[in-house]
Amino acid sequence: REREREIEASGPPPKHRRVRRDSTEDLQTMMRQLGVMRMTSALRRVHIAEGGSGGRTLGAIRSLTTWPWDNRSPSGGGGDPSGPRNEAGYAVLVGQEYEQLHHNWAENVELRGGGGAVAPAQLSSPVDITEVQELIAGATEVALVGSGHSFNDCMALRRGSVDTPSSDKRLLMSTAFLSTIDGIDSDAMTVKCGGGTTISQLCRYLQPIGAALAQVPSLPHVTIAGAMSTATHGSGNTEQALSAMAAQIELVAADGTVHSFARGTDDHRAASVSLGLLGVITSVELDIVPTFDVHQQTYDDVPLDMVDSLSAVMGSADGVSALVDFGTPNPCATLSFRTRVEPGTPMPTPAPEYCGGTLRSDDFVCFESHMHTGSTGTGPWYDKLQYFLDNDRDAKMGVRALQTEYFVKMDDLDAAIKALRPVAEKWPGWRTWDNANPETQGPTHIAEIRSIKADDLFLSPMSSAKNTDVFASIHFTLGYFPEAAHRIVQELEDVLKPFAARPHWGKLWHTSPSAAAYPHRGAFIETMRRLDPTAKFSRGPFASRALQL
Repeated sequence: REREREIEASGPPPKHRRVRRDSTEDLQTMMRQLGVMRMTSALRRVHIAEGGSGGRTLGAIRSLTTWPWDNRSPSGGGGDPSGPRNEAGYAVLVGQEYEQLHHNWAENVELRGGGGAVAPAQLSSPVDITEVQELIAGATEVALVGSGHSFNDCMALRRGSVDTPSSDKRLLMSTAFLSTIDGIDSDAMTVKCGGGTTISQLCRYLQPIGAALAQVPSLPHVTIAGAMSTATHGSGNTEQALSAMAAQIELVAADGTVHSFARGTDDHRAASVSLGLLGVITSVELDIVPTFDVHQQTYDDVPLDMVDSLSAVMGSADGVSALVDFGTPNPCATLSFRTRVEPGTPMPTPAPEYCGGTLRSDDFVCFESHMHTGSTGTGPWYDKLQYFLDNDRDAKMGVRALQTEYFVKMDDLDAAIKALRPVAEKWPGWRTWDNANPETQGPTHIAEIRSIKADDLFLSPMSSAKNTDVFASIHFTLGYFPEAAHRIVQELEDVLKPFAARPHWGKLWHTSPSAAAYPHRGAFIETMRRLDPTAKFSRGPFASRALQL
């Protein structure tokens, strides 16, 4: 605490200086609230004295832990200081609260493989780049997991079979402890952080020193490397996805060598949206901007038929979100218009109506978290650009759901929505949730439409030869009905096929994207084979589907 007072008195941190910003007492509160296990630098290494063991373990801090990304159950158990360690001498994370690491957050995908003569892979959680190198060097197959918030097999190891050698060293690597924030470079206007840093951790670091990210995804508990690797995005015709904000990427390749890729190079274009197939992103330098506030105006029950052009609406503010209920022949939307302003700028009085919709001032209730998120009003950037916050902390995501999302050129949005309406109207589940009980939700919950500026990254769904292009994302949150969800995804793909739709890499999708959709896919595969010639990171089923290997 004395060190924190010194930091506060000394003003903004100099370039790339490690700063501890959470006291131990704050950390205990944070650990109970976070949906993902995270540590500050002061507690990043725990050495166990009992029995002469020098390995790392979480057992000594079991009282701070919660279930990593499943808050439906109370924490329990805890890592055992005398428990198993892998061959490299690192603690294997065991105990009841780590059982969920067998699956992704949605619990629809087994992550650790297994089968035949092969046991499920063990989890390793390195604390620094040296441990990353050592662990990778001794593995034959590696899959990476950040916050675990995914809906397909992008983090999964391949399942074992009778033909799989039992001697294979298969590793599921968590980046949970690669979350140090090293400080800002005020000249370059970047912040350097570990790949396992969460969006919310970075927000809490930047805001007190007057800095911000120009755009953030709506989920604060996802990691920087995970969001980049799947091209996760915010909303705005002039704002690119988080992966395009990376000025420099540090990556550990399959042979343990460390690479640094600068913006403008082909290696950077490959690594920015890597799908976890090139290696471990250990640190990133992200673009930052001066802090700002956001004015938000939200209108309920806006009939789509009253909107001349939804594509034009998406460009009418710095960021626009359209929550659409397609469950009737005359669907309505909740439109939120977000405008960036200088901190402290008074919000002008909003119009009481917009295209037949009425101004909303009360909060939303989010299905997955059952937490409230604001509507019309003014707030800091990190609050208004994200949905799942609770008193500036990550809200618990306690209700399982499934998600799918596709990207089309903004010029095609109106035609795509016109084609989608009669199909989506027939999907069951619209308007069944009672805003309180998850069991009342049917297979289809809500759709959301947002916009993202194009980039030039090899596997980005927003990649385009024209940097003036804008893409529209068409997202669906679905109830936890896996069979119905896959039927919906197939029908959605069929409807959007004429518009060359590209899937969100981390959500549900069926059909492998065509070579025409990703003209630089060949260049990505060349980079992957150069950095990982033995395919340590690309043996899982996802790589074959995504890249048509």
